[in-house]
Amino acid sequence: MFFFFLTIIGAGVALPISYLIQRRFANQVIQDKVLIREAIFFGVFLALIAWLQLGRILTNLIIVIISIGFILLEMLLRMAEKATFKADENAES
Repeated sequence: MFFFFLTIIGAGVALPISYLIQRRFANQVIQDKVLIREAIFFGVFLALIAWLQLGRILTNLIIVIISIGFILLEMLLRMAEKATFKADENAES
């Protein structure tokens, strides 16, 4: 239950922070699902860090590697979203 609630609390705290960061630095309108996904990633990141700390195997290098992995995953998901075909809804038949 601890990890579940830690994930929920982490996502809840990260959601407004993610919104403010995206609003400040993004050149385009960010969809709601992207913000929610980023917040959930942060919650999972916190739970993973806590789980590794309980096993006494957490080091600074592991934190950096895991965070780079989550950032890379988010970048790849954003690239895949941009590459998908979206039909023009305003085009007339």
